[in-house]
Amino acid sequence: MKNYTYFQKHPANRTAVLVDVENGTQNPIPTVPEVQYLQTLLSDVIKDETAEYIVATGTRSYQDTAFAWRGGRVWCRGGPHGAELELLERAGDEKICDRFTNVYVVSGDHLFTEYVSELGARGVNTTVVGWRGSVSTSLRMATNDVIYLDDLLTPVTTAIEGRQVA
Repeated sequence: MKNYTYFQKHPANRTAVLVDVENGTQNPIPTVPEVQYLQTLLSDVIKDETAEYIVATGTRSYQDTAFAWRGGRVWCRGGPHGAELELLERAGDEKICDRFTNVYVVSGDHLFTEYVSELGARGVNTTVVGWRGSVSTSLRMATNDVIYLDDLLTPVTTAIEGRQVA
């Protein structure tokens, strides 16, 4: 019998990032600057430069998202929960649970709860990234960690007056 050790489950320290653009930007039709800002925020959270990004959006914002997002594959699907359903389908097709040790889900939608629970049961470390108040309770309970994008925002201080601007 041959030894197929190169087919190891969960290769060390591989990271996948599933991005629901509408949820991450808090806009059903995000603009180019909003998508770019989301990607900048995520680069502060996900320090792994080799992370594999799978990005999904609705059909109405596909063109702007595909133009704005750098370094990942952008998919789209129309209809209610189109981006979420596309991400879940892609994650299944690409066997994310067998190829990655860390999976970030950039969304707060409860539709990811079962998937995140399954990843955890298979030994994958999961982190949900979303906006405070937008991450469903079931998703918070299913994941190993939650990072709130709100916490990355710091108040702007004017250099001249030294006071905070809300």
